[in-house]
Amino acid sequence: GGEADLLELGADALRAAAGELPQLAEALDRFTRERLLKNLLATSPLFRPFSAQQRVDLARRFTGHDVAPGTELIREGDPGRGLYIVLSGEVEVCKGEEPFEQTLATLRTGDVFGEISLIRHTPATATVRAGRPTIVLFLAREFFERLLAALPEMRAFFETLTEERLRDAEIVNEDLLTEDDERVLI
Repeated sequence: GGEADLLELGADALRAAAGELPQLAEALDRFTRERLLKNLLATSPLFRPFSAQQRVDLARRFTGHDVAPGTELIREGDPGRGLYIVLSGEVEVCKGEEPFEQTLATLRTGDVFGEISLIRHTPATATVRAGRPTIVLFLAREFFERLLAALPEMRAFFETLTEERLRDAEIVNEDLLTEDDERVLI
């Protein structure tokens, strides 16, 4: 193999350099996102039915959004706006109102959400909010619906995912009910 000069920069040094050079911060940010996106396109079951070129075309339909911790992306009871994919960070899936809110799941890189209301044409079954700084990809409802109409295997993927999630949510709710019942008995 050939020789290579390696330049190692710690996080602090990178931040300092980026502070002086906004273009560097932007380039690093773009590079990181592109790498995350490439990994996602290669590994997510969502993109499996597509050729490499179709994956890139599909990825272009998504918009990227930086989300601050605590931001609600979906609110229980609202109509579905589109499909989301966690690119980095994590989101919490919660049901019910405070102080009785229950966390159903934590979703991380590669996980999709928002599909249940789109598939079933019903209001959102849970609230989804960022647990820490998160980047999500968003695909508007109209494009999602066109995709499902064109690709039966994609519809099957989302219908299966929807059934699994609703079943899991029911099991969580049953567990919560039995816990509450025991508390009442004590």
